[in-house]
This record gives sequence, structure tokens and C-alpha cells, in this order.
Amino acid sequence: MAMLLEGCGLIRDRSKGYRELCYYIPTTSKQFMRACKEAHELITKLLPYERRIAITGKELRQTVLLYVSVDDESKRKLIAKLAMEDCFEKPGSHTLSELFELWKKGKIAEDLNTEKQIKAIEQCQRTMFDFFNVLPLSLNLH
Repeated sequence: MAMLLEGCGLIRDRSKGYRELCYYIPTTSKQFMRACKEAHELITKLLPYERRIAITGKELRQTVLLYVSVDDESKRKLIAKLAMEDCFEKPGSHTLSELFELWKKGKIAEDLNTEKQIKAIEQCQRTMFDFFNVLPLSLNLH
């Protein structure tokens, strides 16, 4: 069971059998913070045991913020992916563009919506893809 400290935006999870997870969320509104707490509880219930014991506070924070920021259809897809993650996907089965899109959605979910920050994200994308297009790499991460 997670606990929310609304004054500072801290979500603390001391579930029995798992290590303690703590992370801060934006304190934009109480309704938003409560939605994040509900998303946290839903996500931790659906994660497979192996993934649940290995997840870090930072990863869980990004997933919670992503869940709260997307529409209902995307929420269903995200939950299905989290619940069935170990059954269908192999580690490293994402392309670079898919991984970057997940990272970008997480950054946008963190309420980084100023024009300057969005341009910085786009510049990061161009730089990274230019780097990998120029450099002949053969990466085998399996």
C-alpha cells in the first residue's frame, strides 16, 4: 500500500516483501497527486514479481507520470504491456526510435512543456539519431 504526502508530493511504498520505493511527483494539484497514487498502486499490483522487485523509484515514477498523462485507450495498452511484459517481449527488442519515443513521453509527462524544453528534446533526438546514422555500429545486446 502506497502513502502520499501531499505537502511535498512524495509517494512512499513500503509493501511487505519488497524494498521501499520513494519518489517525488509534481505538486500541481491534489487531484493530480491522488491520480498518481492510484496509478502507482495499480501499476505495482500488475507488475510481475521479478519486475516488481527490480524496479527503481525513478522507473516507477516515469511509468506513473506516463500513465496519468495519456488517454484511456493508451492507459489500457500500457497496463496490458506491463502485465504481460515477460510473456511476449525479449529484452532489447525495441528499436532506437521506440526507446526514444518512450523517453520523450516520460519527459513530457514530467510537465516539461515549455517551448525551450521541447526544442531541447527535439535537438537531443536529432543529435542521437545523427550519431547512430554516421557511426557503423553492430550492437548485439542479447
